[in-house]
Amino acid sequence: MTIRSSCRDTVRVFYGDKPKYGSGTTSSISSNSVNSHSFMPGDMFWIVDQSDNGLDSVTLGPGISTIEINSDCRSISTR
Repeated sequence: MTIRSSCRDTVRVFYGDKPKYGSGTTSSISSNSVNSHSFMPGDMFWIVDQSDNGLDSVTLGPGISTIEINSDCRSISTR
């Protein structure tokens, strides 16, 4: 899976079901970068704030090959 960031800032992200309360991994994605990550169908990807509150999320499934962190740094698009 390709993760692209159109945000001008580094964005905190969470790989898992429930940021702050669930099991998963918190990480960061640099500004205007392209990363890759392995997902299983049904896995979730979140943008989180500094307190690990979820701002936007996507559940991965068939037909999604790219996750885009939009330029507002708070929302996600998929392709």
